[in-house]
Amino acid sequence: MNRSVYRIKTPMVAVILMEAQERLECLGSGSLVFPTSDVDSAGMLTAKCEGAFVRVFQRDLFERTEPVETDLAASDE
Repeated sequence: MNRSVYRIKTPMVAVILMEAQERLECLGSGSLVFPTSDVDSAGMLTAKCEGAFVRVFQRDLFERTEPVETDLAASDE
C-alpha cells in the first residue's frame, strides 16, 4: 500500500500532541513525516514523526520537506 511520506529538509515547528496537553517543538532535518489526516480549516494536518503525533502546517510540509517513495504494508504504523 502506498502512503505519503516526507523527509524534512530544513527544521520546522510542530505542535506535539501529548495525552492532555500540547507543546511546540522543532522537528529536525532528516526526520520522516507520515501524514495521518486531511488538512483542516487552519491549514494544519496531523502526522506521525519520530514516534509522536504532531500537527504541522501544510505549507511547511510542502516548503520544508521532500517526498520519499515507499511501499508500506497496511499493517505498518
